[in-house]
Amino acid sequence: MMTNSRTVKNNLIDMLFADTWLMVCQLRQGAEITDGKAFYRRVCEHIDKTRQNLTEKGYSQSAIENMLYAQCALIDESVMNRIERDDGYLQWIQSPLQAKYFNTLEAGDKLWDRLRNLLNEPAPNHDVLICFHRVITLGFVGKYRQTNAPEREQIIELLNTQLPAYALSSDLPLVMKPKHRINRRHIYWLGWFGGIMVIAMLWWGFSVSLEHLLQQWVIQGK
Repeated sequence: MMTNSRTVKNNLIDMLFADTWLMVCQLRQGAEITDGKAFYRRVCEHIDKTRQNLTEKGYSQSAIENMLYAQCALIDESVMNRIERDDGYLQWIQSPLQAKYFNTLEAGDKLWDRLRNLLNEPAPNHDVLICFHRVITLGFVGKYRQTNAPEREQIIELLNTQLPAYALSSDLPLVMKPKHRINRRHIYWLGWFGGIMVIAMLWWGFSVSLEHLLQQWVIQGK
């Protein structure tokens, strides 16, 4: 059976970052980290593996750095913004991933700066844009604590207009393809809806539960 090449390309980013997306979903539901050092070590191994996978897939160094930066920023925020100040929080406050891998503590600002720079490129890498889109869809806010901040909405709207169509639909049956012209405000919400549906399909599509994934990472990190 033939496979739609656009779907494969879209799924590539979601497959390469699948464990990250699933882990973040669980963390944002308040999952507890009982052994911060073990979990931190396992997450670092995961990031190193992601770099290796991206390199093997032939991505440029610039694309890899941007995607890993977004990955680190999302995980940092997901761990540290939980209500419970558990052992994971204490470990992360000492050494956030962004500090370890990029020597910065300003991902809340710089992720948005990176995205803005990408959007200003004449031909931005679509896979990198998809990665940033997923990171924002999964809840990254950074400096924009108000999700309806005008500047934030403007960046997201521009991102949605530059994403390839398959990044929003990916042939998912639950995503409606508009038949009529839509205004810019509709594009903004379509991008959010498409991203959420892709993440939702990932949620149901993987056999390993999120809770088990977190527990497995802690156990393997010991």
